[in-house]
Amino acid sequence: MRSGATFALWLFVINLGIAFGAGMYEQRIVVSRWLTDPARPGVHWNAEAARTDDTGRRFWAFVSTLPLTLLTLANLFFGWRASGAIRGWWLAAACLALADRVFTFSYFIPTMIGLFGAPDSPESASVANRWATLNHVRHAILLAAWIATLQTFALFQRQHDCVGGGLSGATQTAKTEFLAMLAHELRNPLAPILVSIEVLRRAKDNEASDLRNAEGQSATDNRKRPGCG
Repeated sequence: MRSGATFALWLFVINLGIAFGAGMYEQRIVVSRWLTDPARPGVHWNAEAARTDDTGRRFWAFVSTLPLTLLTLANLFFGWRASGAIRGWWLAAACLALADRVFTFSYFIPTMIGLFGAPDSPESASVANRWATLNHVRHAILLAAWIATLQTFALFQRQHDCVGGGLSGATQTAKTEFLAMLAHELRNPLAPILVSIEVLRRAKDNEASDLRNAEGQSATDNRKRPGCG
């Protein structure tokens, strides 16, 4: 049961993060194209652009329509069975996500399906503009659910570490020993490399010194020749 709860909570964190990020992108980049007409100023409903993008079936069906709904119900179940401070955060996250799901299935999906076949008119533009405005509320709910889920996951991990303190200590010891061994193994191959670098540096210094001596000797020989200086 614990492994199932961990898996469900971890997927819940990932899915809520994706849903929030993708929703913000859709709101700022995609939805704005549905509410404009290049040939006319003001707010207009561009049903053709919405049908072309069709983000509901191309993206949201694989992220939130089914997966997030199932994860919400699963985390509502596990949150109800939890205890302590984690129970409150877990239920809060699941209830916020459940509110988003109810909002989505009762308003957002049916409204957008109706708009797909609606012509550009003041009424359609008004409905679409209200849909886009309320979408901000849905994003706020998703963000609150995501934050609550992250807090739940942090408390869940802390609780797990406290219960399995012996295992945590053994894991920490193994980690320390591994890092010490890794440092030792890295020092061994690095030693000959450092020695080789030092040898090359000294050889270069000696070569430069020999070149300076040769130039000095050549200058001395030139001064000693008859007719020079």
